[in-house]
Amino acid sequence: MSKSYHTFWGVLAMSAFSEQLNACVNLYVERSSGSKNALIDACQVNRSTFFQCMRGSRVPTESFFQTLLQLLQLAPGEEAKLRKLYHIAQIGENVYRSRLRVEKSLEAIATLSGEGIPQIHQFSGAAHINATCIAINGENQVFQELCYLVQAETFLEHPQIDLFLPLRSSSFFEYLKVLYRGCEGKVVRLRQLIQFSRKKEKKAEECMDFFDSILFVLASKCRGYEAYYYYAEAKPSDVIGILYPYSAKTSTGVLFINEKMDQGLFASTQEILNACQGQFEETIGKAKQFSTTIYGPEQIREAFVGFWKKNNHVWHFFSTPCIGGYLTDALLEKYHLKELHPRFSVCCRDLEQWGRYTCFCSAKGLLDFARNGIFPDVPEGTLRPLDMADRKTILEAMLYQPQENCQLYLVDENKLPLSNKYVLCISKDHQIVAYHRALPNVRIHCFKEQNLLDAFTDYFQALTTSQVILPQEEAEQALKEAIACCSQEC
Repeated sequence: MSKSYHTFWGVLAMSAFSEQLNACVNLYVERSSGSKNALIDACQVNRSTFFQCMRGSRVPTESFFQTLLQLLQLAPGEEAKLRKLYHIAQIGENVYRSRLRVEKSLEAIATLSGEGIPQIHQFSGAAHINATCIAINGENQVFQELCYLVQAETFLEHPQIDLFLPLRSSSFFEYLKVLYRGCEGKVVRLRQLIQFSRKKEKKAEECMDFFDSILFVLASKCRGYEAYYYYAEAKPSDVIGILYPYSAKTSTGVLFINEKMDQGLFASTQEILNACQGQFEETIGKAKQFSTTIYGPEQIREAFVGFWKKNNHVWHFFSTPCIGGYLTDALLEKYHLKELHPRFSVCCRDLEQWGRYTCFCSAKGLLDFARNGIFPDVPEGTLRPLDMADRKTILEAMLYQPQENCQLYLVDENKLPLSNKYVLCISKDHQIVAYHRALPNVRIHCFKEQNLLDAFTDYFQALTTSQVILPQEEAEQALKEAIACCSQEC
């Protein structure tokens, strides 16, 4: 990203902050019948620094800003607005928006349960999926035909659905979540083609929005989801159509949709299906995979060994802490299945010796591990729970002899909830790994799109010093409580 681009957004952010700061200072002077000179003296800063901040040519230091807030005595709403603009002035508008999107995704992952069913759109009129060819008019009718077409396919023994829809079709994805969860036990071949802008900031925004829209895949027991992307500036011959650029295709019909999604054309003749199929395959051939899915214990073990070997810093986000670096060979041999032990041992030793990982967890997650001894970040059934004495040994090592390469942070779940089902691992410049540890069909989802990696890496790097993290003394106290829990049980 160019320096001038950063400067441009920085000036805009600073201008908004300084404008609000001036308004707050003027209001303070008016309310208190004081003066700016008295305020400067109370802040214990020189006049030049004070007025540079007021003009927007300088960002106040953290200590200066906190002192200023105490003196101004703003109403809660005014203070919250000024804090937000100060934060934006520090990091820039784009980074601020990116971090908000990542936080939104993490909150969505924490609330995924596979049980909540969103309200389905209320339809009106009859569906036309049995017609050979028919024009569809009106946004509601297009949406209805789209949902009926996909729903009819999910009733088949081997559903095959190819989607090419605009990123903004969020209401359809809510409907799709219901259908996808209703197909548990089936292998639904659902392929999705999407367009991203070539412009870096725009593409980064689109990547995060799309990532949010497909998080339900993590919660589903269905297999067979694939996502591909290419760029909006592709040649006309590379896109699906001109009048109807978007489409949804099944084994029985295809619905072509215009850009506004308020007009459509449904067809079910074999010639049109074949032509659409060929064009979809050709476009996918020119596209990139947005994510890849790895199935089965053997493949997943290989993937995780490679994951740790290729990275020297990994962020681990889960309610229970990652304890791989504290598993000795004796513990691995005691609790690990014999046929899995060698590779898992290598992974843990590599992690202990040169890998670095930052672990975000909760006080409740620590206590849960003390009570049940379940390995937090491996699929269920891979390892049996630790005995109470061994849990205590590990927790004591985490408190009194922490590994230099492992940093443990407790997240305030009142500010940012953590999932106790979905493990999220981020490795800088490599990939994001996400999986549901309790699913019977063991699989992990890998995301390698660079804009997504940049957003999550930046977020986790900044998270360690944010207000979401509890003070270190609270983390130590939580470890002591977990150890005490083990002692009582022992």
